[in-house]
Amino acid sequence: QFIRWSCKKLLDSHNHSVLAFVVPLSFLDAESYQYARQYLCQNFSDAWMVAIDADARTGVRSDSLFNTLQGRAVIILTHKYGEENHIDRFHFMDFSLERKIKKEELFLAPIENVVGMFKTFDIDTSRFKFFPVEPIDDELYNKFWPVSDAGDESVFLQQCSGIKLGGTSLLTNVKEGML
Repeated sequence: QFIRWSCKKLLDSHNHSVLAFVVPLSFLDAESYQYARQYLCQNFSDAWMVAIDADARTGVRSDSLFNTLQGRAVIILTHKYGEENHIDRFHFMDFSLERKIKKEELFLAPIENVVGMFKTFDIDTSRFKFFPVEPIDDELYNKFWPVSDAGDESVFLQQCSGIKLGGTSLLTNVKEGML
């Protein structure tokens, strides 16, 4: 609600505006935030994302700037008053695995030194993710062996996307389209 209220206040103003928030890292790509990201894309003109802290709950080691287990990101959005606003690409930088001192230096550095560190990505309008989608390395993927007890098609090629580590089940079944 706070993001929505802040957006309304900026969009109702008669000035060019900048909106900046510290949000959970999951805001950048989690499905539950899809419509919030879509709203931002429809109402702002430019988007800058900085992944600050990795999600330590997943086992990733992170020297957290915010001293939390949950990952954090900074989003910066601009709105040009009196113009058509629409975001079709975003600028992204990942500092989540850097040391805390380097993160602090980033925020204290002149903008001219930082802006060149961003990479630009197109917005995928099916999910409006603010996180880059890396292509699958087919060569690396093909090096892994399929789970099968025969020479025929394996379960990974037919019904499964991975192995669960829980004792209740060996395989996780999914739809073929996810493979």
